[in-house]
Amino acid sequence: MRPAEHTITWRRLLILCVVCLSAATGCVEDLRTVPRLQRGLTLVLPGIDGYTLNIVNLARGLDDGGVPGAIEVFDWSGGDIFTNLTDVVRNRAMAQRVARRIARYRKAYGDQPVWLVGHSGGAGIALMTAESLPQGAPPIEGAILLAAAVSPYRDLSPALARIRHGVWNCYSPHDVFLNVGTTVAGDMDRDFGPAAGAIGFRSTTTRPVGSQPADAPRLIEIPFHPSMVVQGHYGGHFGWTARKFAATTLAPIIIEHRGTTQVIVPAPPVGSVSPVNDIHQP
Repeated sequence: MRPAEHTITWRRLLILCVVCLSAATGCVEDLRTVPRLQRGLTLVLPGIDGYTLNIVNLARGLDDGGVPGAIEVFDWSGGDIFTNLTDVVRNRAMAQRVARRIARYRKAYGDQPVWLVGHSGGAGIALMTAESLPQGAPPIEGAILLAAAVSPYRDLSPALARIRHGVWNCYSPHDVFLNVGTTVAGDMDRDFGPAAGAIGFRSTTTRPVGSQPADAPRLIEIPFHPSMVVQGHYGGHFGWTARKFAATTLAPIIIEHRGTTQVIVPAPPVGSVSPVNDIHQP
C-alpha cells in the first residue's frame, strides 16, 4: 500500500469512528420533537457514568414499547464518577434543575403526563427531583427506579406526595455494584451497604399499613426474575437498560400509568420550555 493510500484509509476510519460516536450519543433527538412533547414527557436520568450507549438503548426501548410522548435524556452528571456519587449538595442542585425543566415543560405544554426514569445514581436524582417539585404544582405521573443506588431505608413519603401514581423500584440481588460497590463507596444517600436497587426498600415510613387510601401513590417493587433473561436482562446492574426489557416491561407501566406487578408493603428495617437538554442552564 502506498503512503497516500495508507493516509486515506486512516482518515476514513477516523471519520467512521466519529460518525458512529455521534450516532450513539445523538440518536434520541428524534424522540423529543414538538408533536411528541404535546403528548407528554419522559425524562431519562443516567447513572453516575453519564450519557452512555446503555441509556440510548433504554430510551430507544421505551420508544419501541410505544411510549407516546417525548423521551428526553437529561444528563445530570458533570463531574467525575466519584463526585456524582458522593456530592449530595451538588446532586440536589442538579435535581432542582430537572424540576425546573419540568416546570418549563408544564408552562409550554400544560398538564401533560410527566415520568421520571432513573438508572443507578439517576434513580437518586429522580427521587430528589420529585421532592423538589413545588407544592401546588401538578404532580408527575410516576417514577421508575432502575438499579437504584439509594439507601433501602430512605423515606419515600416526600417523593410520593408529589407523584400521582407511584414509584416502581426494579431491583436485583445479583447486582454486584449495589451490593459490594455501595458497601465500599456508599450510595447517593451516603449510606454504606446493599442499596435499594439490590434488596428493595425496607423503610417503614414509606407506606404505613392502612394509612393511605387504596388509590394513593405507593411503592411497587419489581424484583429480578429469571424470565427477564429473554428480554436481555441477566440480573446485573445494566440489565435494566436492555432495549427489549424497556420495551416489554417498562413502557407498559408508562402507557397504562400503573404496573401489573404486586404492590409490596415494605418490610421492617433489619438494621438501620424548549426540548433542549438544559443541564447547564440555571
